[in-house]
Amino acid sequence: MLNKITEQKAHKIRYVLVVGWLLLIVSLFFDPVSQYLTDPNTNFFSPLKDEIINRAKNPETCIRLQGKCLPEDPYAVGTRIFWGFIIPAGFGIVFVLGHEFWRRICPLYFLSQIPRALSLKPRRQISQNQWLINNHLYLQFGLFFLGLNLRILFVNSARPLFGGFLLFTIASAIAINFLYGGRSWCHYVCPFGIVQMVLTGPRGLFGSEAHKEPARTITQSMCRTFDQETNQEKITCIGCKSPCMDIDSEKAYWDQLNKPGRNLVQYGYLGLVCGYFGYYFLYSGNFDYYFSGAWSHEAGQLGKIFNPGFYVAGKAMSIPKLMASPLTLGAIASIFYFALNRIEKIYGAVVKKQNPQISSQIVRHRIFTIATFLAVNCFYVYGGRPEILRLPLIAQMLFNALVVLLSTMWLVRTWGRTHEQYNQEGFADKLRRQLKKFSIDFTQVLGGRSLDHLQANELDLLAQVIPQITRQDRIQVYQGIIKESLQAGSIEANSSFKSLQLIRQKLEITEEEHYAMLTNLGIDHPHLINHHYSSVDRLRIESYQDAIASLLQELVDSGMPVHQAIQTKIGQITGLKKEYNINKTEHLQVLGGLFDSLRPKAEKLLALLQVENSRYQIISNFQSHSNTPVFLLLRKLLLAKQQLIVIPLLAVLELLNNEPDAVQLAQRTGVVAQKAIAQVFATQPQWQERLKPQLVRELIPNSINSSKATVVRGGGITTRLQSDRRLAQAVEDTLLELLQEPNPLTESASLYALNQLNQKKAQTQAHQIIQQPLQNDLVKDTASSLLVQSQKPSVIAQLLSVSGQPQFINMTPDQLLSLVTQAQQKQQDIRQIAYPNR
Repeated sequence: MLNKITEQKAHKIRYVLVVGWLLLIVSLFFDPVSQYLTDPNTNFFSPLKDEIINRAKNPETCIRLQGKCLPEDPYAVGTRIFWGFIIPAGFGIVFVLGHEFWRRICPLYFLSQIPRALSLKPRRQISQNQWLINNHLYLQFGLFFLGLNLRILFVNSARPLFGGFLLFTIASAIAINFLYGGRSWCHYVCPFGIVQMVLTGPRGLFGSEAHKEPARTITQSMCRTFDQETNQEKITCIGCKSPCMDIDSEKAYWDQLNKPGRNLVQYGYLGLVCGYFGYYFLYSGNFDYYFSGAWSHEAGQLGKIFNPGFYVAGKAMSIPKLMASPLTLGAIASIFYFALNRIEKIYGAVVKKQNPQISSQIVRHRIFTIATFLAVNCFYVYGGRPEILRLPLIAQMLFNALVVLLSTMWLVRTWGRTHEQYNQEGFADKLRRQLKKFSIDFTQVLGGRSLDHLQANELDLLAQVIPQITRQDRIQVYQGIIKESLQAGSIEANSSFKSLQLIRQKLEITEEEHYAMLTNLGIDHPHLINHHYSSVDRLRIESYQDAIASLLQELVDSGMPVHQAIQTKIGQITGLKKEYNINKTEHLQVLGGLFDSLRPKAEKLLALLQVENSRYQIISNFQSHSNTPVFLLLRKLLLAKQQLIVIPLLAVLELLNNEPDAVQLAQRTGVVAQKAIAQVFATQPQWQERLKPQLVRELIPNSINSSKATVVRGGGITTRLQSDRRLAQAVEDTLLELLQEPNPLTESASLYALNQLNQKKAQTQAHQIIQQPLQNDLVKDTASSLLVQSQKPSVIAQLLSVSGQPQFINMTPDQLLSLVTQAQQKQQDIRQIAYPNR
């Protein structure tokens, strides 16, 4: 695949193209030579000789513009080469080889990276410009519309003006990237960016498939550089766009399919293509004017902008060209936009009658696919055609056949593509990679086939190998899939339970095990479950971590303390922070997780435990609501999470054993999570045998000093806040934090509790939850119940109504939820489900 071309080779290609482009720009200002190449009467061979120069002398064969013969003389070839060769070639590269190849060799991208090459840090974060993030498709479409009109009116043949236009474009690209860094020009401003979006669709004809690669692999046209010290390529992504077309174009396609402005880009682009080429006929009164290429070197272009802009049926219309061009392009683009939107709705209604399960996403994807197919074929009817028509007839026919063949191949490949197929392929490859870690011959249970030979839709066959591995191995496989999926951005933590449902069922992983794995992942990789970090942000931070590790590893391995190693390399670390756009918090987070000697795992666990205990304190001390069912449930859930954190802490204490800091660590843990520790010891008594008696005594002291300022409520020492108003605000803030928890029961209970305290704030959160397509059913049910009055109680309300009853009080929240769900499905009383023999 072309995306595997090394960065060194791609850099050389870019360098050659940039030099050629700059020479072309220079020729637009000064070119005393190339006019001889177009003169058909010279004695030497030139492929650029233009026979229309001789034809112009004969009224029968001349090219006519609005009924008059257009004068022709030998001309400089700069504009002809750009419009006749470079633009059609770039278009074809994107469609056939994929955007990824074009973006790696694009000369404008190369020049736009000058600020980074000079180690200039971006002046602003792109996240600070929400208008640009939300409206860039409209901006790019508008600039594309403006660019086409500038071509027709000013720069098609006016060489110095065209040269100035190209220089202005280069300066703009450099300025945008200096301001925001990364590929902000390509993603948010460049008009050709929307062309790449339309032509690529979910994937290029011969493009690579990034979702099948392991996490943190350099994919497609991802930002990268060659590290001279390690002789390897490294990722230099700064997270300027998420989802990013350069990392995974298909993920970006599906995620942005319904983004505001996306249908304008797709349908409006087809209209602009047809309108642009059609205007040449409306302006000149014939097709010869365009197909001859005379417009690319037409003398006096600027002097004609106030001439009649239309010439129809042998008559000129008085509308000036300055107005006629934008009116034509705007009108035809609008017609295509509204017509194709209408077709999308009609087609959707028809197919949904036949198949009610089909999604609006698939409907839009199919109409987008047809629009791209038509745009490609329409473009090559006209684009580059003046040069193609100079070839022998057989070559013209072969070119036409090639366009139809390639566009039809792309149409067939793309028409039936779905988001579900994309996800299924990604998860199947992740499952394969995890299963390959075991030294088992799977061919015996797969009929002689290897794991690599199974297709993504053969997950049932993959499931046949599951009995060959142990229960613990299944958990390891599933944990690897979760981690890799979060790293790749295939899923988010709060929707992972539903997204991984099929694989989870195949591996027989319970809901409790799933959320326990998420909690453990959050300990070692907090950015993976933090919803504030996009997949691109995670990649940026992990790439920075890899770079820091590579920089410090040799010094640390030689015996130098880590802190001293950091000071030794402080200059290079500062440079890496600029390169990856890392802030202070992210830098400290990376250093904290880089080496065990920097921040032991126990300190991380204790910090998490303190956060959870702080939440527990706030919920417990809210006297006016502390004994209500929902707050009692939240206390149970928070205590259960503390237990998940306590268990690995106990494992650390077991390993420390006789180390001097073991007792101190046990003391600190006992103060923070006394009740959680007691419950762990009650459910897993082997821990008291595995740990030294002294450590057990420190973990559960016989008495805790109390004072008027504190009150003990299972879970450690809780501090009572002095002000009820401040406490109420602290409770609201805590509930908002808990809404980001990956556990749906915690999220639902938090939303329900927030509604009791601040209905307006709760409904705002409920609206946001409803709009998330992969949100958990329990959370959606809770959110819906807050927004719509219904006679049927929500699941969380039913759970809370029975949670305090004597026969259910000793059940865990997950057990209660399972009973309530079964009772709803079977339409029975919960007591019949819990105690069927009574």
